[in-house]
Amino acid sequence: SDAGFEAGPVGSACVLDAGTRFVVAHGAGFPSVAMTLEAFVRADVVPSSGRAGVADWEGVFGVFVFPGGDLRCTAGGATLWGRGAIASGRWTHVACVADGARARLFVDGVQVDEDAMDALRSSTAPLRIGEDSPGGGDQLLGAVDELRLFSSARSPAQIAAAAAR
Repeated sequence: SDAGFEAGPVGSACVLDAGTRFVVAHGAGFPSVAMTLEAFVRADVVPSSGRAGVADWEGVFGVFVFPGGDLRCTAGGATLWGRGAIASGRWTHVACVADGARARLFVDGVQVDEDAMDALRSSTAPLRIGEDSPGGGDQLLGAVDELRLFSSARSPAQIAAAAAR
């Protein structure tokens, strides 16, 4: 609700502000054994405390921006960090990949962290874009373009190609 749009790196980016809500209902096939979430993200305000949600699926999968521009991805019990990955006002391609055994975080097509993971847990909660789930707080002030969610683990080559677009 209350979504605005502007030119982004690939197409029309969704502008996120305090009144914007993107809630995606649970769909068949999610979560699967493997998942990939990727997007171009621009944080107009990097939080000075707390966090700002890029996308969150109530403990199943989440991507957040923290103070200092640190990027965090959580999946299957793994917590991955991209220290200083997000700069205010700059577009950054982010991808969090879970293959059922390992989780990987990519920034601008380059892998920055990896860790062992457990199986993705099941949830019928909706995916929230630009905030946390389930409550809707921790909003990202900025924009998101080309957010894509896959029921497979995309390869490093696929992530790099997506980031180069």
